[in-house]
Formats: sequence, structure tokens, C-alpha cells
Amino acid sequence: RSTLFKLRPLKTLDSYSLVLPSFTHQLTSTQFALDCPSAGIFLDCGLGKTKVAIDYLAVLKQGPYYLYDEPPKVLVLAPKAVIHKWGDEFEKHAGVGAFDVAIVDGTPKKKAKILAEDHEVYVATHATVRGAYLAQLLKIDFTVMIIDESHMLRTPSSNMTQAALKLATGIPRKLALSGTPILGNPMHLYGQLRFLSPLL
Repeated sequence: RSTLFKLRPLKTLDSYSLVLPSFTHQLTSTQFALDCPSAGIFLDCGLGKTKVAIDYLAVLKQGPYYLYDEPPKVLVLAPKAVIHKWGDEFEKHAGVGAFDVAIVDGTPKKKAKILAEDHEVYVATHATVRGAYLAQLLKIDFTVMIIDESHMLRTPSSNMTQAALKLATGIPRKLALSGTPILGNPMHLYGQLRFLSPLL
């Protein structure tokens, strides 16, 4: 696994160009994500968690915010209903063509083909980490992993959570995004926090 970053900020967030203006809470969240190798962005629905994540990636790509030897290689896991929307959001918040985004969707053969190709960003469903695709994902040298609706990891013993945690091991930067990180039981946080910090 790659360890391509050092915790030494070279510029402030103000030094970077963002395509669309941000609200104060979004700027604060983006700065927090940049300052913490593993960060939970737990904002209510509608407050722009996707924008925060994409602005964060845009700053890393503009570099150098932290010392990277190469641009970030990103995996985004999201619900199936929104994986194509993530592609639209990248164009909206980073600009058309700013990122090479691959949506991992379609037949099993097509998904395997996409994962075998070289892209900057792979957007896939949470379930993609299970089964045969996990072996392919483990071969990709990701530097950033983002889990949208991270409360999907609320059951630590589930196959999906265990696979996601295995995949996250060694990835230097991670983001957990959720408007409802706890769904009635404080233990729902455990899988999400374990994703962010394997030492738990």
C-alpha cells in the first residue's frame, strides 16, 4: 500500500481555486478533511457533504497541500442510486474533465473491465467490495477512500463491512460521509470509526 503523504501543509486552503463558492461550514469541513488523514464528515442531509469531498480531492490534486509523489488515486463507495450522480457532481464542483471518473456499474464482466482500467477516480456501490471484485480493488494503489452513507458500515460483522475494512487498510487518506452516522444505537459508529482508524 502507498504511503505518499506527510503531515506538512504547504499552503492554506485559501490559496486554492474552488470552482463553486462554499458556505462556511463546507470550508471548515474541507479544511478539517485536509488536516486529518482520516476524517468523518457527519453533516445533516442537504449540507453539501459531496461538495466537501470533491473540493477536498480538487485541492489534493492541485497540490502541493501535503507532499504527494503523484496525484491521488480515489475509490468512492456509495449507494447504487447515487453512483452516477457522483459523476455529475464531479463535473459540477471540480469542472468538466477535471477528474477521470469511472462509474463501476453494469454487468459483472463490465465492472471487472472498468476495474482493470486505469482511472483517477472509481465510483462503485458498497456491495462492490464483496466477492470477486475485492481482489481487483486490492491490486489498485488507492491513496484516498471515501465512503458515502458510511452508516452502511454499522454492522461490524457483516461481509460488506469486513471487506471495506480490509480494503481500507494501508490507504493513507479516508473520508466517511453521513448525515445519520448513528441509527438508534451508538455501536453503529464502531464500524465507521474502525474504517477511519484500524487501531480501534
